[in-house]
Amino acid sequence: MEDWFREAAAESWTQPLPSLVVVSTRAHGNALKARLLEQGISHAGLRFLTPGLLRDLLLRSRDETAPTREDLRLLLAVAAEETLASDVATAEEQQAAKAVLRAPDHLLRTLERIETAGWNFYQLRLPSFQPIVRRFSEQLHAAGLSLHAQLVRAAGVRAQDGAPLFSRVLVTGFDGAHWPHWSVLHAGVAAAQNATVLLQYPEADLDVDSSWIGSWEEVIGEATDVGARRSSSSDSFFSEEEMRGLGRSKRECTFLVGADTPEQAEAVAMQCVRFLAQPACTRIGVVFAAAGSLTRRVASALARLEIPHNDGIGHSVPGIFESAEWQAWLQLQSGPRINSLLRFINALRERDKLFPKLHMPRFERALRSAYAEVLIDDLDIIRQLCASGDGSTRDSIADVIGSIPFLPRRASMAEFLQATKHAFDALGWKTQWLEITRRLDERVTTLAAELSRALYLRWLGEVATTSARARDAAGEHPYARVQLLSVPEAHGQEWSHLIFAGWNEGSWPPPAAGEFVREDDIASFNTSIRQLNRRAAREGRQGEGHSVVREGHSLYLGPAEQRQIALRQF
Repeated sequence: MEDWFREAAAESWTQPLPSLVVVSTRAHGNALKARLLEQGISHAGLRFLTPGLLRDLLLRSRDETAPTREDLRLLLAVAAEETLASDVATAEEQQAAKAVLRAPDHLLRTLERIETAGWNFYQLRLPSFQPIVRRFSEQLHAAGLSLHAQLVRAAGVRAQDGAPLFSRVLVTGFDGAHWPHWSVLHAGVAAAQNATVLLQYPEADLDVDSSWIGSWEEVIGEATDVGARRSSSSDSFFSEEEMRGLGRSKRECTFLVGADTPEQAEAVAMQCVRFLAQPACTRIGVVFAAAGSLTRRVASALARLEIPHNDGIGHSVPGIFESAEWQAWLQLQSGPRINSLLRFINALRERDKLFPKLHMPRFERALRSAYAEVLIDDLDIIRQLCASGDGSTRDSIADVIGSIPFLPRRASMAEFLQATKHAFDALGWKTQWLEITRRLDERVTTLAAELSRALYLRWLGEVATTSARARDAAGEHPYARVQLLSVPEAHGQEWSHLIFAGWNEGSWPPPAAGEFVREDDIASFNTSIRQLNRRAAREGRQGEGHSVVREGHSLYLGPAEQRQIALRQF
């Protein structure tokens, strides 16, 4: 790898096409950059990309954009709603539609994995979901959208037949856990004038790992043992043990117990101080099973001790939509009732400007009094009652309710967006509307099918997310010796010291994601996945034992494979 970087750094400035280094995570890219700096090798002129950024770069070269998950979830939910309203849908299909309508992300995730593996959903034995998927495909086609895997596969075909897009491409840090990225990595290699793929020896006897290596050998030729080639050099970029993954040493383990999260965070910070004082300490990895309060407190404790570190997990910082008034507005539109109206008015930051003559205690008493007369907690009925009565207080109730625009119960996407703009204008939310339009895909506005207000509000709540990941100033050092990471980010890197923080019983492996099928269908679903994986694999050109995937396919990582990979990473 050292030779590759020296040659790329010397030539990248003279090439009209960019040179790329594709890594599995941003943390792996930072570790690689730090290693280059230690060796005195410049990485100026090289672009470090993750698979998601590589996909966007491939699509951007053809003036294409991938649809957002929020838009895909909306279209899938609309398909489920149409199936539920269909007169010809069976009882099983209606039950499936209800499940998808409640949580469309489960089915969408499966559709994307199936498409990435090179198959289609109809090859699974799940007939109750097929009408939903068929309607979803029709909605995609009508809007001119495609799943990410379809776009990547088309980009790969164009890369093989068209002019190169990149000068040099190095793919490193990937193994059998990254089968979902096989298509985009293959497309990136095909689009390069010169491509190098660095593979690691499997750490466990897993079919997904052996097929991963075999498939790359089928694409670019037989692998060369870099460790053996470099073992004679005393200043090797990676030692032979590192390349082979065989390095072992007698390790000293320390177990610390904290009564609560603050005690655990302080223990982790003090352990970092002790490790940093040791002469042999070169790199400390603080590994968390998941983001949470412990990660935030550890980062704060390190910052308080003025220890430079890289907070690879970070914490969430709210934006303009992470506010009480926005959540209250969504709740009011979802259910126009007295309590939601009072909660919305109380949450408004510019209430006095919008309703200058409103006296909240008197207004609430009048609302409760009007409700006591009709015993119907519906704002439209309350407004009509107050508008037809006498008294200035009830007139003010009718004026307040009438000044708040409400979304229709059912409408097309374009009509909902127009009504939303009208509601935002009435509240003076110009910045919020600009943010919505910035995130809006114009292709979704052409959706002709009517959808319910509940589906639209759920989509709007998902799109209107402006929170960002942030970290303290002391945690903005990507090359620091102390790194705060998750398990996939820490896996495959070199560490002199490791701290596993907050690893209580049940922390790892993570629980399997919820399935969209019923419990009695899961066994059939898993059987279908195993059959598709066997059909995707074949013998490579190097003979017996060389397992590869067929052209246009990859392996589907089901719950069993994901658990095996999680245990292997740990």
